[in-house]
Amino acid sequence: MMHQEITYSCTTCGQVFSAADVRYLCPVCAGNNDPLQPPLGVLKVIYPYAELKSQGVSFKQLKEREFLDLLPIANIENLPPLKIGNTPLYRVRSIRNETIPFELYLKDDSQNPTYSFKDRASALVSAFAKEHEIDTIVTASTGNAGSSLAGICASQGQKAYVIVP
Repeated sequence: MMHQEITYSCTTCGQVFSAADVRYLCPVCAGNNDPLQPPLGVLKVIYPYAELKSQGVSFKQLKEREFLDLLPIANIENLPPLKIGNTPLYRVRSIRNETIPFELYLKDDSQNPTYSFKDRASALVSAFAKEHEIDTIVTASTGNAGSSLAGICASQGQKAYVIVP
């Protein structure tokens, strides 16, 4: 298995783009955006499921490689040098000494570098930026996403600007 080329599809017009061509919005549809409306031209990732399946790649293989073949990065070495993810999952069987009638699991993401599940996404953004020689990342956040991005970027020697809306 190896890294697959990531492509995007515009949710407005359906045009397909290479990850090398665009970063955020469809360049055609974004020009028609109205600041009082949700944005046009939002891109969605087209995962190469068919290609992976034709190569005989199984779910077990993807899991063993931590799903790297589905991520928008070419090299695991570009991820931050921090332990992110693979945090414990705890089964809760009772609350206040009363058995609960369903299965409940709690994910302990307090073991991530900034104590947030948002470290996972920030790590990918940082690695993607590193691979494309982007040294500054900007985000809008009022909380965890901003602190996560700042912490991850610091570990990668990148600049992070957090804008509070």
